[in-house]
Amino acid sequence: MRMSSKNKKRSVAVVAVLTSMLGLSAQSASAVDFHGCTSGSLCVWLGQNFTQSPSGIVGGAKMSGNNAKWESVYPVVVFTIKNDDESWVNHSSGGNSVSVYNLYNYLGYREVCVRPGTTLTGTSASYRNTGESNRWNSGNIC
Repeated sequence: MRMSSKNKKRSVAVVAVLTSMLGLSAQSASAVDFHGCTSGSLCVWLGQNFTQSPSGIVGGAKMSGNNAKWESVYPVVVFTIKNDDESWVNHSSGGNSVSVYNLYNYLGYREVCVRPGTTLTGTSASYRNTGESNRWNSGNIC
């Protein structure tokens, strides 16, 4: 079943309202600036709007694969991203979404879920500064 142009516009509007209500700012894949995030990676920044990369890292902290403990990904970095994440980019090469959890080993609650080809920057205190692990999902599922 094909969606009419009018229904597509309504769907986009609903997504925009829901994203705004959650305190997140999202950018769709058609116009994504990946902010230096390499293909196949989840990239995370310490600041909103893709600012404050961890010391010595350009383009955010780059993570590929599942990471049960962010501290072990960048153990020698002066600024850790654990519990200090405010912006995320999913530059998935396989079309998979990625979930960020507030505890080690993918436990606790899911802080954010970033769809493939999407960028998010947290504007709500409940959706930032709590990430400790990430897991890639199968497909574009959040």
